[in-house]
Amino acid sequence: LQAGEVVDVFHRYAQDPNGYFMVQTRTSGYIHPSIGTTDGWTSARVNEDWDIAHFDLAEYNTWPEIQWMHPTWYNRRGHRLDVSNPSMITQRVTPQQIRQHGEESEAQARPRLSLFHVRWGGEKPVNPVTEGAGGWGQIGATPSDNYINGLENHIFRTLGPTYEIISAFIQSSEELTKISPPLLRQVLKGQNHAA
Repeated sequence: LQAGEVVDVFHRYAQDPNGYFMVQTRTSGYIHPSIGTTDGWTSARVNEDWDIAHFDLAEYNTWPEIQWMHPTWYNRRGHRLDVSNPSMITQRVTPQQIRQHGEESEAQARPRLSLFHVRWGGEKPVNPVTEGAGGWGQIGATPSDNYINGLENHIFRTLGPTYEIISAFIQSSEELTKISPPLLRQVLKGQNHAA
């Protein structure tokens, strides 16, 4: 890969150090429930020359470094990402998540599976309660990021970058009634759907 080259990259929310996800419109990000693509294909620009001969999965600094090109990102609390700040859109990803732009690949194909996840978007994260009496064990409580990220990592290891995840981040039970099924049918692009 060469610095400045535009590539297709599979974004994974579980890898995003700042917890941002892609939205099509600003209102999808700041009005709750916030709904956007947490795992899926988008464009990015290669930030520095990269050669697979120097890649070591165990060494993060050997991963390709890219800058996301999608224009609108929000986090679970409805805060917009400043995409004009290069440090906020720069990330390292595995080569498995990168495809040459314009070449036939999973990036241009219809996803095999669209998943719709409802996640907590409140001020305080859900405690996974992994230890002690009543603890959920290593994976954590089902609404916790620990549990959901584990599930999403398993999906990626099983399917590779052939799926998409659309997530709704809620701050209360009442927000569940604001999720529009007709809108979801339009947003979910996969050959198969699951929630």
